[in-house]
Amino acid sequence: MYKIISTFVSVFFLIFCLSVIAFGDDISLKTNSAPVDLSLPSLLENVLQTHEDIKKFESQVEKARAQHQKTRAQYYPTLDLRADGGRERVDREFGSDTVMNRYDTSLRANQLITDFGKTRNMIDRSMILIEQAEARLASKRQQIVREGILAYINLVKARDRLASARKS
Repeated sequence: MYKIISTFVSVFFLIFCLSVIAFGDDISLKTNSAPVDLSLPSLLENVLQTHEDIKKFESQVEKARAQHQKTRAQYYPTLDLRADGGRERVDREFGSDTVMNRYDTSLRANQLITDFGKTRNMIDRSMILIEQAEARLASKRQQIVREGILAYINLVKARDRLASARKS
């Protein structure tokens, strides 16, 4: 439902911007200080930069790239440091009780030598996920551009019909 509403809003915005062109003589609309370009390429570029679905797909590509980096990190060595410390009291049944400070530290380093292709397979799989996310993003961009061009064409047709109706 969100996708339908988002697409409707973006197409409505595009049609609104293009309707300004249809009833005006010049292609730029002057606002406070900077002119706004209402040509088809600039409108499509603006929609591609601000559309919510495209932002969502871009974040999925970024997420897939981060997952790929995380998966590649399995080749790197790991270093674990563990430290315990504190006061220790030992109550003995026979003999004297002791109260001492106890400190224990350990440092451990691990390096993956082989896992018989498991890590390489996971890296390849994460690379495929990146390619899929990029393909979905490209597909969505093409869909948005197509919808924008169709809306522009329909607006130009409506403008021409209106001009013809005014002449007659």
